[in-house]
Amino acid sequence: MMNEMQQEAGDNSQQIQNKMENCIVVVSGIDEKRAREICDEKILALQNELTEVAMNKAEERVQYFNNDLITRMKEIENSFEVLREPAFHFILKEAQKTAARTERPADYKLLSELLLRRIEIGNNTSVKAGIKRAVEIVDEVSDESLTALTLSLAIIGYNPSSGSIFQGLDTLDNLFEKILDGYLPNSIDNEWIDNLEIVGAIRISQIGKLKTFETICSNTMSGYCVAGIKKHSDNYKKAFEMLNRFKLPSSTLCTNELNEEYVRLSLASKNLIEELKITTTIPISNLQTTGELHQSISEEQKKILHEIYSMYDNSSDLSKSIKEKFNNEIEKRKNLKIAKDWWNNIPIAFNLTSVGRSLAYANLKRIDPQL
Repeated sequence: MMNEMQQEAGDNSQQIQNKMENCIVVVSGIDEKRAREICDEKILALQNELTEVAMNKAEERVQYFNNDLITRMKEIENSFEVLREPAFHFILKEAQKTAARTERPADYKLLSELLLRRIEIGNNTSVKAGIKRAVEIVDEVSDESLTALTLSLAIIGYNPSSGSIFQGLDTLDNLFEKILDGYLPNSIDNEWIDNLEIVGAIRISQIGKLKTFETICSNTMSGYCVAGIKKHSDNYKKAFEMLNRFKLPSSTLCTNELNEEYVRLSLASKNLIEELKITTTIPISNLQTTGELHQSISEEQKKILHEIYSMYDNSSDLSKSIKEKFNNEIEKRKNLKIAKDWWNNIPIAFNLTSVGRSLAYANLKRIDPQL
């Protein structure tokens, strides 16, 4: 058997499989046909608010949205069951009203992602409120404002899953490239800031200023901005002994790409220790094949990794050298550099509200469904 460390993000999904010999089990529920009928029924509510001339165009737009929503819901197990909930009918109605107002095809996908997020979060009241308001304002946010909002969320909130520094930065650079495919407004142009504040997507602060791009990256990707443990030192030998003793793969420690004389835990952030899983390759029955078993590491193993992290060399000169090399890697990547220059020139400080985070997250999922 081979063990390998990996990080997996939970999706709060539950899969239940029931097998009965020579029998097909059919579970009663809402199918795609009924889901489409429900969406069509909601369109009728628009007739009370629009003239016949306007209704024709509105219905065409809403159908584009309905088709995209149903197509996306089909990809999620049991998602049609949410149509039994009255609360979802209300937000569906609001999404259809927004779809009827907008002329931008991208907005239909954005609305779909917002409703999928609504399904995903369940009964989280504060997030539900942000999603509800985001649905209502989709057509009121300009393209450049949405790009700025989305890039802001990616800068402050995205954490690469790769343990490799270069791969992690490349992943972030590729994501920024997709975001920047839209029009990015000038940092000092107040129009996009005003737009986002008016719709409640950001909250402007009258004091202080934004943290620099470099500071944010070194904080969110703190596991990349460390030297680690010097090779062949006493701590180096001790760390591998600890990994072996607690049945953790030796690949958990990797050579530091910014200083090859050191090794570091293969993590973008110390916080990701809590999410680590071990992937074990196992034989399947008597067949000439293998499968993978993913298991969370134990509390004891987490404690050991935290202890290894505490063994890092944190001398000031060494830390300064690593951060300089890390910043140089940012400069080498075209889209990271564009984002850095844009962010560092924003003249005021602001925070993303729950509305802004919901809207930006939905747009990220629209841009990169695999994110």
